[in-house]
Amino acid sequence: MYRNLFITSFCHATMPCFHLLLFILVLLSLSLGSASWCPRNYAQQKNREFEQKTDRFWEFQEQSNTWVEVELPYELVSCVNDNCTTVGKIHPVTRDVDENLERENNDSKKNENLKRKVEDGGTEANSEIVLPLRKRISLTKMSESSIWVTGESGSIYERFWNGIQWVIAPHDLPVLTGHAICVFIVNQTILALSEAGTLYQMILGESSQPIWVEFTPTLDESTNREAEQSSLMLINSGLISHDGLKIYFCTKNGSLLELSEAEPPRWENHGRPPGADVAAIVDAATIRPDVVYTISSTGDLYEYDRSSKPSWKKHIWAEGTIVDASLMPSMGCTLHGLSGEYSISLFLLTKGGKLVERRLNQRKWKWIVHGSPKDHKLTSITPVVQDETNEKFLSLFFTTSSGSVFGYRILKQSGE
Repeated sequence: MYRNLFITSFCHATMPCFHLLLFILVLLSLSLGSASWCPRNYAQQKNREFEQKTDRFWEFQEQSNTWVEVELPYELVSCVNDNCTTVGKIHPVTRDVDENLERENNDSKKNENLKRKVEDGGTEANSEIVLPLRKRISLTKMSESSIWVTGESGSIYERFWNGIQWVIAPHDLPVLTGHAICVFIVNQTILALSEAGTLYQMILGESSQPIWVEFTPTLDESTNREAEQSSLMLINSGLISHDGLKIYFCTKNGSLLELSEAEPPRWENHGRPPGADVAAIVDAATIRPDVVYTISSTGDLYEYDRSSKPSWKKHIWAEGTIVDASLMPSMGCTLHGLSGEYSISLFLLTKGGKLVERRLNQRKWKWIVHGSPKDHKLTSITPVVQDETNEKFLSLFFTTSSGSVFGYRILKQSGE
């Protein structure tokens, strides 16, 4: 991470990460319409290394709280615990770069003309550009002054305010454990999940330095019929409950696992839906306390409620509602009060990239299909952002398979 933030290169170190994300979402929400899709596209470069195409860069100055354009050449400085070193330099754009940029623009025009020919009835295939799925990137907020990040490289670091400036502290897993994919922070306990499916807990070692130790789920086989004989269950993903007191895990063998206490560990295996599995957790106790919503590998929505009999319930589509009714195993987004004060909406994506809603209103569930932007396939949902200038609207944001960002603005209703 560099000390200065440059808009073009999108590096930020002088402001907290969550402020950066909030800044982006506010910008996106300013021009959204009611119940409509608005694209936020950027130039797509596949298998390309970084190439400077401009000589205008800005840095954020905290003293004046403004962006100031810098003069080139400009040194990029990395600071760790007040130890600053130069890691690179930005030079003015050369003539060769300008020529390459012009050549790429010409190639882009040729590709666009070819696409039009295909759409007009040509015989050449027009395949959609699909970006690779990056599973190792995560952002976890511990406090107002501490943000934990896992990168595409599988490294873990903490971005925290030391009272004077924002600095970086590395917290990588031991070398032999492999890559980290995410960090969970609950009840003052810090857990990290490796790509292999093993959990690790951060504790203070003998020298009062933080170290990672393996945090193996142990289950009482006498009370859990589906527990593994080895008492070892590998984790695929996890989600912290809405109240922040528990973590629900999706295991690699398709079971739902709950960690309610860390000291001492209290694990509970909730098993899996009859004839199905748990491929992803979409909501953890946001709609109702202790009720978890999951998606199976075949794309069905299931509800787990330990207080009901049976505990697992399948949410079935009405016949003929939608052709693409298979849900994508990914995190959903829950919203209260969209169609009335007591209504609850769970937004999900189908495997075909469409937005659908499972709405509970007046004790009745129903499916609502919102579709997707034309010629785009949705791949992920961000949390809901309420428009402060107009409380009648709520905004959802999405990424697509080609890397575009879209906003979907929804009008709140007083009732149905």
